[in-house]
Amino acid sequence: CPTDVYTLRTALPPDLPVRVEGVVTAVRYAPGFPDTPTHVVIQVPVDAPEYRGPDDSGLWVFFGDAVGQCPPGCADVRVGDHLRVHGNANLYVGQHQIHNVRALQRLEEDQPLPPPVRVQAFDVATGGPRAASLEGVTIDLVGARVTDTQPVAGAGDPLPLNEFVVDGALRVNDFFGLLPQPSVGSTYTHLAGVLRLGNGDTKL
Repeated sequence: CPTDVYTLRTALPPDLPVRVEGVVTAVRYAPGFPDTPTHVVIQVPVDAPEYRGPDDSGLWVFFGDAVGQCPPGCADVRVGDHLRVHGNANLYVGQHQIHNVRALQRLEEDQPLPPPVRVQAFDVATGGPRAASLEGVTIDLVGARVTDTQPVAGAGDPLPLNEFVVDGALRVNDFFGLLPQPSVGSTYTHLAGVLRLGNGDTKL
């Protein structure tokens, strides 16, 4: 079923076989295996015919948490690749994704990435008005201030938690890599990354 990211996120039933395209904005590797991706994130390119804004334009692609589950071609995926993904639509604990990936096609390399969406922390934090629509989208916070360096772990969160909270609202975690642990009161000129729903909370 050829479709686009917007339709997959808003209108398709779970587990429907789909084919969807997007530009890779992030790659997450299995801990200890730097050549084995477990997830990639794609977004609709701003010059694509179907582009209609950043809301609902991002999508997670899940390859599997175990080494050896990566489908053919996934080890070569890089940020900036324009991918065509064949798999099944899925809603995993509230996160829109494709799983059971059967094939990947790299259509182009080194493509421009959609610009980060400038937001306020409370808009995209857990339960915020744009948290759902910007899940899987690269966002940017300006002047974010660290307000908590020891938030309570969510359901199933692995320890050590390696998270902190900015502006009293949004969690920042280590899903893509560990940031230096800040101190309360530290301020970031820019804090950008992919918005993710995980373990019951929306996180950067």
